Amino acid sequence: MLVSAGLGVIVYATCYTAVYLYPWMSLSIFTVGVFLALSAIVAGTAAIFLEKYKQPPLSK
Repeated sequence: MLVSAGLGVIVYATCYTAVYLYPWMSLSIFTVGVFLALSAIVAGTAAIFLEKYKQPPLSK
């Protein structure tokens, strides 16, 4: 989740700079950054739940 937060800051700074040079590129960078940040949050949340509700191994 820290990676997601760091990625969000980097994408925001990049978009803020790129909006003056290439507005459409800024929009695409923002879209990709939001997708990556949300996917990192979903993956982190899924990992937490999978670890919390892990089933014990079956004994023979």
